[in-house]
Amino acid sequence: MFIRLSFSDLVRFCVIVVLVMIFARFVGKSLASSRFFSLQEGSALFGAQYSNMATDELRKEYAPGREYRVEPRGKHTATVIFLHGLGDTGAGWSYEFENSVSVLFPHVRFIFPTAPTLSVSLNFGMRMPAWYDIKTLDKSGPMDEDRILLGRELVESYISKEAESGIPSSRVVVAGFSQGGAIALVAGLMHSQTLAGIAGLSTYFAMGEKVAAQLTDENKKTPVIMFHGKADPVVQFHFGKSSSEAIERAGVPMTFKAYEGLPHSSCPEEMQDLVKWLNERIPPTSNH
Repeated sequence: MFIRLSFSDLVRFCVIVVLVMIFARFVGKSLASSRFFSLQEGSALFGAQYSNMATDELRKEYAPGREYRVEPRGKHTATVIFLHGLGDTGAGWSYEFENSVSVLFPHVRFIFPTAPTLSVSLNFGMRMPAWYDIKTLDKSGPMDEDRILLGRELVESYISKEAESGIPSSRVVVAGFSQGGAIALVAGLMHSQTLAGIAGLSTYFAMGEKVAAQLTDENKKTPVIMFHGKADPVVQFHFGKSSSEAIERAGVPMTFKAYEGLPHSSCPEEMQDLVKWLNERIPPTSNH
């Protein structure tokens, strides 16, 4: 296993750094504020109205790219749905999992969707794989809720298909990196049944207050784990930490793992911790 820092990650990092410098004078508080993703500020950050009804035009535009899979080597008894980050595709993570993770889970199907190609406002309107638009770094700015919820619907469709093939929600893990992790948290915590677990790598709790307000007893049983590098310059460590605290305050079982010196990427130690957690959440069944 290796540190995963793709060319698209480097490009995005450079763009974000420049934009942070430009927008910093307009942002009243530091972007590293530990309250940025608190439940108390959720309504101010994400707006007062909640809607899961995207327009027909948005739905038509929201066309996912190529899907990648790593099929189980043995009897299929569990599934992991993993969503990539901004500007990436399902290919990179599928390669890493196929060569370093899936061999340890012969009973698991790994699914790696690719996000739709969207114009990303924060990246000067450049079109790239993105689960939702990022319009501004200002905490009072708009959040692309409609596309976040369309991403949630996509995850729901995968969970439903797995159920049709005999894999219940209790044997499904929803996970993701960065922007994909944000979708994973929203989709997993809004799912009507208890999942095997939700894993977020270098990510944050989007739509925090609105998601927390809809949690049910079944949602709250789903364990969540978050992994974050302390040297992350893109989704700053404070964002991940305060997000985990917000989820925990909502009554959800939460584990948070921090990594010294890790930027907006993954590392062998993190992947080992993920593997250990997956072994706990979706172990082989007795008839495997």
